[in-house]
Amino acid sequence: MEEHEEQWLSGQGAEMLRTLGVKKSDCVVDFGCGRGRYTVPATQVVGQDGMVFAIERHVNELDVLNERLAKFSSNEFVKILNTESLHLDSISAASVDALLTFDVLQYIEDYDTLFESVKRILKPDGLLFVYPAGVPHPGDVDMERITEIMDRLGMKLSAKTEYRMMHNKFMVDDLIYTFKFDL
Repeated sequence: MEEHEEQWLSGQGAEMLRTLGVKKSDCVVDFGCGRGRYTVPATQVVGQDGMVFAIERHVNELDVLNERLAKFSSNEFVKILNTESLHLDSISAASVDALLTFDVLQYIEDYDTLFESVKRILKPDGLLFVYPAGVPHPGDVDMERITEIMDRLGMKLSAKTEYRMMHNKFMVDDLIYTFKFDL
């Protein structure tokens, strides 16, 4: 593991999530968690009174996630879900404080199903964070289309902020979009 990735998993990632609004005792979903670049920091923020759902369809990525949790945090309050389902049925309605969709939406064809599920599981004051990964890689994320879907579901874009963050194995400066319910 590169030094900058170790630093990220040792505290920089947690600091970014705190800045976004993730808090101690929160329930967080990391949709498309991969190797845990955001799951591990989320566990560090929410602590033992919180819960993190790590959702990933590739089993080999989950093996790395478990290794990282053992080294940098704890898997006591992480529920790992190996699924391709966009319905998020195993998560209770209105139970999630923050949902991360970081560098995963380029692999999703059915935004409507995913974001209807997100709406179902988010608390009324819950936050959806979208990192479309503006750096070059396969597939594009249409943020205009996502914003239209979220508007239709009663969620508004509340912030678009640049952060220094992990993307694959590298540190990048890129945008995170924050959506919340229009109460």
